[in-house]
Amino acid sequence: AQQYYITYITLARFDGTGRMGRRCTPEYILDLANLERKVGVIEIARNGKLEKAYFTIPAVCQYLSKRSKQALVLNVNRSNLQMQLTDFTGRFDTLYQEMKHTQTLTERPILSLFRRTLDMREKAFFINALIMNLLMLIFTSYECDGSFI
Repeated sequence: AQQYYITYITLARFDGTGRMGRRCTPEYILDLANLERKVGVIEIARNGKLEKAYFTIPAVCQYLSKRSKQALVLNVNRSNLQMQLTDFTGRFDTLYQEMKHTQTLTERPILSLFRRTLDMREKAFFINALIMNLLMLIFTSYECDGSFI
């Protein structure tokens, strides 16, 4: 279905009447929202013209964290197109390993539980450390003999 959708939206761009573009709605295309999530688009500048290239997004990409997506968008070197492409492809191996790792964590029930409760556990450990430090400050006595002042 994704390949048919890609073909349809590509042909709709060249339809002079606009009829195909107007029919690219949920009334005419079943499960349009799902297809839009699974199909990506990039814009390529070629011979002074901007072209759109559509592609199927691999299933493993759903496991990329929002933090990593933001880091990629914000930190890619954009000094020129060559550096942008080089930097992006240089980051790909790390991102792919993260996606595969998250996929493994999601598919195994016990690991999935640990992944889903990570934020809650981090907060609990932080609060525990705060309480322990406060108790140490309150109940530990210290006598200064003036040797380090």
